[in-house]
Amino acid sequence: VVYFFEFKNTGADDLIIESVETDCGCVTVNYSDEPVLPGESGIIEVEFNSAGLFGKELKTIEIHANTKKPKQLVIFAEVKNEQIEYTY
Repeated sequence: VVYFFEFKNTGADDLIIESVETDCGCVTVNYSDEPVLPGESGIIEVEFNSAGLFGKELKTIEIHANTKKPKQLVIFAEVKNEQIEYTY
């Protein structure tokens, strides 16, 4: 699954994304190295590969930029996998 998170630079200075951390190798992130000018918008592309997963999933992405604190994105998913079945 691919999702595009759109954001807007509401600050007075150029916004520069310095690095991105994910809590799982199943999440990949693409973003531009170009600064986002004040008042302009940018996009962070997040791809979640659910192969081998089942059930409720919570994944976090931490964005490190030239801001006071890192920003976080969160993915919630209900993964249905026909190859894995739970019997109660």
